[in-house]
Amino acid sequence: MRSNDHSAPSPRPDRLPVDLQMKLSRPLAFFDLETTGLDPARDAIVEFAAVKLLPDGREAVLELLINPGVPIPTSATEIHGIDDERVKGAPTFDQLAPDIRAFLDGCDLAGFAIKRFDLPMLLGALRTAGVPLDTSGISVIDSCDIFHRREPRTLEAAVRFYTGMRHMDPHIAVADVYATIAVLGAQLERYGDLPRDVEGLHKAFHDKDMIDLSGKLRMKLGIPVINFGKFRGKPVASMQTSYLRWMLDEHVVSPDGEGVLVDEIARRGGRIQKNGEAS
Repeated sequence: MRSNDHSAPSPRPDRLPVDLQMKLSRPLAFFDLETTGLDPARDAIVEFAAVKLLPDGREAVLELLINPGVPIPTSATEIHGIDDERVKGAPTFDQLAPDIRAFLDGCDLAGFAIKRFDLPMLLGALRTAGVPLDTSGISVIDSCDIFHRREPRTLEAAVRFYTGMRHMDPHIAVADVYATIAVLGAQLERYGDLPRDVEGLHKAFHDKDMIDLSGKLRMKLGIPVINFGKFRGKPVASMQTSYLRWMLDEHVVSPDGEGVLVDEIARRGGRIQKNGEAS
């Protein structure tokens, strides 16, 4: 297990037993973030944890406490227990980004509710730090997708429902990661019709109309539309150029979907500078 130790450690979580009933063809990395808030474009990461399961049965763990460079709101601390004092002296995300990218490189990704928040936030932060993660060809498993289709609830309820156990340390990132692995293993045992390979699970629960991994853009009647906020359902082609530029500048869309925005801006005679900003 690897972790940084720039502040007092959090209590070690009670680890749920892991029995992932899948054959892996390449590493599968489960990850979780704790943050200063719920806006991927504006908030910052304060803790990163990932457990990488290898095809040969081994696992690797990466736990990192991160100084967000801004005060941590009390409302966030009340959820995950991380305050300004704990991150004092910890490395920034920019300093840790190369380690995170190296740990996840070449892996399929998994987690609980990562498509809506953790994944776009992590991908945007890595790109901003100058070490983007190549997501081309990867599979993404979100246990929340399976859970909400079969038994709509939260992670804590998923642990109780599928394993019969109590999730003792919610919102400690590595505890949430191990809880998610336990839930997915139990889901595979419970639902015999679920695919037993990563790519198969990805396809079974992947929205085929979704353009980018974060789900902010999707196809509707053959045209790209906005899939979040007050403009949900509106064609990309109907949006003001300033709004499309904002989506690019703030990394609202994960990198695999940015081409749609770039192409629309270019169609209007705009151009994208080498640093990725629209002009």
